[in-house]
Amino acid sequence: MKAKEILITEADTIPLVDECPLSAHERETGFKAIVDKTTMNTICVVPVEHGIIQHQHVIAEVNKLDNYLIKKTLLSNNGRTLTLELTEREPKQIELLPDDFIECGARVFNDYGRSRGLSVQGCGTRVVCSNGAIAPVKTKAMEVFAYGTAEFNHELEQQIGICIKTWSTGEVTDLMEKANKTIVSIKDVATKLPHLPKKYMDKIMDELEDQDTVYNIWNQYTRVITHEIGPKVKYAGLVGLQKRANKILELVKTV
Repeated sequence: MKAKEILITEADTIPLVDECPLSAHERETGFKAIVDKTTMNTICVVPVEHGIIQHQHVIAEVNKLDNYLIKKTLLSNNGRTLTLELTEREPKQIELLPDDFIECGARVFNDYGRSRGLSVQGCGTRVVCSNGAIAPVKTKAMEVFAYGTAEFNHELEQQIGICIKTWSTGEVTDLMEKANKTIVSIKDVATKLPHLPKKYMDKIMDELEDQDTVYNIWNQYTRVITHEIGPKVKYAGLVGLQKRANKILELVKTV
């Protein structure tokens, strides 16, 4: 069955799932099926010790947080993956470089197919050009067994806050400053740049000088990914491309 991606407006349209142990020849296999209780379709198969949290419960936990709003709710991979795009009720704008601000947000992912399926990622939108980007730091993963408790709610709120603040940390702002000061020869680094289809690479290269900053290369990638490719691909593909664009920033360590 072809994977679908659905923009959700009401949380109660997301199906509940059940966990069904699998056996073969009357023996336990060590695996269980995650099944849509409405259609009885199997969403994925995971080890029996694999813990999940219902998508509705993730939404409920996020809605308990006073400081954040859900801007977008997306269901993909035939219901396996939930993505929540969040912003603060009073969104922060961080100045990455002089007169270059990014409005900070976060994404919460819940994936039934992963052993630590709930994770939080910092993201942002550059104000000057509306390019979307992911903070170049590691995604935060959470254990899912304690959901519904005060401890779980506190950890979720803390991790969202940390991910949003990554844009203002010395680690990220220092990297951006170095990227803006590091000038490279496009010819010399061409093989190190993430690959995109030729028509998109041509659009990027048309905006670059023969000698250009790592920051501008990164910016042109995020521009094309956001405005040219983004509307044509699924959300997971967009996130993957944004991660790929961040590899450009590693050029500051090689020159």
